[in-house]
Amino acid sequence: MLHIRESDEPDVNYRLMEDLKQLLLGHQGDDTVGLEIASNGHLITLEWAPVRVNICPPLQEALEEVIGPSGSISIADEPANGSAHRNGVT
Repeated sequence: MLHIRESDEPDVNYRLMEDLKQLLLGHQGDDTVGLEIASNGHLITLEWAPVRVNICPPLQEALEEVIGPSGSISIADEPANGSAHRNGVT
C-alpha cells in the first residue's frame, strides 16, 4: 500500500502522482498496488487494479525516495486463501 498525505499545493500533489505512476509502470509484473491518500482529515483508499508491478528492492527503494516525507509504503504477502495481495504494494 502506498500511503500519501496530500499537501496544500496541487502542483506538488500532481507531480507526486505522476512520478509514482511512471515508476510503477516501469516495473510491471503480477503484484497489485493499493493507494491511501490522507486528505483534509479523510482517508481515501484506492485499488489500482490496472497497475500491477514486480515488487523488488530497487522498486521499493525508488518508491521510498519518490514518496519521501509525504508518506510511506507497506508490502504484504498473500495469505494461503488468496484473498489479499500477493507480495504486493498493499
